[in-house]
Amino acid sequence: MSACATSPNPVSRFGGDFHMHVNFNENNQDDFELTGERALLAADSVELSRVLILPNGYQKNANKAHVIQQNDFVRNETLKNPTRIAGACAVNPMQPWAKQELARCWSIGLRVLKIHFMASGMDLKNAADFQVAQDFLTEASRLGFTMLVHGNYPSARRGNEIEKLKELIEAFPKTRWIIGHLFGREHKALIELRHPNFFVEVSVTSIWANTPDAKKDLVETMRAVGIQKFIFGSDWPVFHPAETLKAIRHLGLTNQEINSILFENAKALGDLFAPSLQMQ
Repeated sequence: MSACATSPNPVSRFGGDFHMHVNFNENNQDDFELTGERALLAADSVELSRVLILPNGYQKNANKAHVIQQNDFVRNETLKNPTRIAGACAVNPMQPWAKQELARCWSIGLRVLKIHFMASGMDLKNAADFQVAQDFLTEASRLGFTMLVHGNYPSARRGNEIEKLKELIEAFPKTRWIIGHLFGREHKALIELRHPNFFVEVSVTSIWANTPDAKKDLVETMRAVGIQKFIFGSDWPVFHPAETLKAIRHLGLTNQEINSILFENAKALGDLFAPSLQMQ
């Protein structure tokens, strides 16, 4: 039986896509609006029953009104189907009102924080930026957020910034982390990560690994870290879940390992969704 065998009721399986972007269209042009329902339809197409949706408020030039609007949109999307849709808050740590918006997100029920230091215009190798990031994460950790952090820092352009990101992650051992994109082409850095509670979602890098050597190298990293640490993510709509699933199936993992990534490991993140007896 394949790792994603047909089921008469796909919702009964826990599998989820933990990296899907949504966007509220301020002009109400539905053709360009990325909603939670559309994200869920994309995940459903590969028999994944839940989604974690992300707003874009971490962008460098996003103003306060836009960030609030996007975070509220995500919250409203989760309310339409709370057993299957979880939402994240996003805010640029460099903004003077960042901690205020963080607290507001928590108050409206968002329990994941999407962090993208690079898109926020930050360089973690810069001591001042690193301190801003650390102060922001201290408050997010105090509130109890699960952190989903963009993890692709190509060394050719960003130097050893991935090492500074590791340092930040390790500075918060009581916080649960989801590391995005397998740390990119620097994925071997995952082997050295010392943290008791982290997961790694498999988007983008699994598609980039398109040669026999790259696939072998990535699988070796995943097995060295422990397959139980990996969860499915697609980075939709940049990549469709079907495209990512195809890439995962062609890496050289066993069916059991693929099943763990798609379904079993996601059970540890069940608290992000409203409880439902049909989905446990």
